[in-house]
Amino acid sequence: MKAAYCEGNGQLAWEAVSHYGDAFLPENYPDLHQIRSQLHKEDSPQQTERLALVDIVSDLFADLGYDVPSTFYWTFLHPLERADLFEVRSFRFSEKDIAVARKFDAILHGGYVSMLRRFIDSVSSRRGYFIEHGCGCENHLAKLKPCDRSFNYTIPSDARRKTLRAFFWSVMEEYLLFEQRSATRLVYADDLAL
Repeated sequence: MKAAYCEGNGQLAWEAVSHYGDAFLPENYPDLHQIRSQLHKEDSPQQTERLALVDIVSDLFADLGYDVPSTFYWTFLHPLERADLFEVRSFRFSEKDIAVARKFDAILHGGYVSMLRRFIDSVSSRRGYFIEHGCGCENHLAKLKPCDRSFNYTIPSDARRKTLRAFFWSVMEEYLLFEQRSATRLVYADDLAL
């Protein structure tokens, strides 16, 4: 059993390292100017919100740049692919998201590193939104309540490297373990009659 466990985890670790190696290649980062330009050409009832999401990701990129994998930015841009930015959809159970579930869910779980989470929330709050990762492994844009306000938080310069390192190790572990985690509709279902 020990040999099988080590071999299986070794293969999963290699997949994680390979994926994130590719995710740090400059050509895999989103072209935010092109995305914004394309949105201006479209006629969407959520035009303002869609542009705000691109602005949030642009602000994150302005601060974090290439210090996080491209997958980080694509994860937050993913709701643009939906007809409704505010649709709550589980990565684990959505047929539409199954191809990106492992890599995007790993980013969202890695984003629980507290200083990074505060920073992401700070950036998005300035645009009037939060980028939510719910308990059902879903990702969506959520409006702030009227009583909420924007706030400013920056990762302290002496903690930046440690914070990003903790984020990246968490992301690698989440990516590696994604296939092994039990995910049942009993745990993640919204409307389950018991």
